[in-house]
Amino acid sequence: MISEEKINSNYLLYMKQLEGAGLDTKKLVEKFGENIKKGTYATSIDYKFCYDGSLITFSLDLLKTAIKINEILPKEVQADVKSLVKVCLLIFISKAEMYRKTCEDWKIKKGILYEFSPYEYALKTGIRSVQMCNECGIIFDAPEMEAMISIDRSPEESQVRYNSSLISGIVNSSLMLTTIKNKILG
Repeated sequence: MISEEKINSNYLLYMKQLEGAGLDTKKLVEKFGENIKKGTYATSIDYKFCYDGSLITFSLDLLKTAIKINEILPKEVQADVKSLVKVCLLIFISKAEMYRKTCEDWKIKKGILYEFSPYEYALKTGIRSVQMCNECGIIFDAPEMEAMISIDRSPEESQVRYNSSLISGIVNSSLMLTTIKNKILG
């Protein structure tokens, strides 16, 4: 859990980062802002990021890791930082709409604090995040798009293993490292 004050300050930082990457966030704020601000990253207390505001907390942590990974690469092959900001901060926004608080006592007692919201389409997390961005006028170039939907694909796919863009590789490595780091630190 984090305080309402921390939720608000994280949200302001999150939006400032997106605007710094050159994005117009007005429609995003109007359409999804409150849900993004209060969104959870996980549904169960079995995971560290299961609380109001954890979606942004996790996304900011993911971005820090991605920037560090990018910085260790030779300058001539580093990914565009604005693209990293854009992808890391938007890749999971669909969770803001995918999850809602659980009302059933038996689920809460089992530690399931959030559940899936009804939705009429079979879109996974990454592609649904892209759809939400499209609704807000945020578009992605090909490497960014690949990174946005990479979380919906199996890393064992030959196309993913051998043909992924640098941004996709950095984001997926950052996701793995951020998840491991937070498991260890609890």
